[in-house]
Amino acid sequence: MEYEYSITTIPLHKRGFRAEVKEVIATLKRHNIIHVNLMYGWSWGDWTPFESLVNDVLINIDKQRQKTGDRFPGNDVYIDISNLEVQIIFCHEHDIHLQFNRVDKFILEIISRWGTKKILNTAEKRE
Repeated sequence: MEYEYSITTIPLHKRGFRAEVKEVIATLKRHNIIHVNLMYGWSWGDWTPFESLVNDVLINIDKQRQKTGDRFPGNDVYIDISNLEVQIIFCHEHDIHLQFNRVDKFILEIISRWGTKKILNTAEKRE
């Protein structure tokens, strides 16, 4: 899916990246998002999307990391929330991408936090 808006953080150190992943997941929970589609990037060796409870996202990432011996961060993880037309990418370059087609409260909360923490890197509206 092509997204109209794309926002990224600056590259984060490992501890900051992991903390922000937890913050993004907590934001999803606060906005009553229960299910997401999760997919690992190419380097994980398994890029088949599957449904995950938001509560289990980090558990699933850790299981995949243990299974493959790969690192996180260091490999891409995609979270799709198709009914909201949102994709979140926990990127191998240690930044986080937020792509979406419409702004809602959960998007505004993430953007506001990234701005306050001074980790907002780029924001663009695609033509």
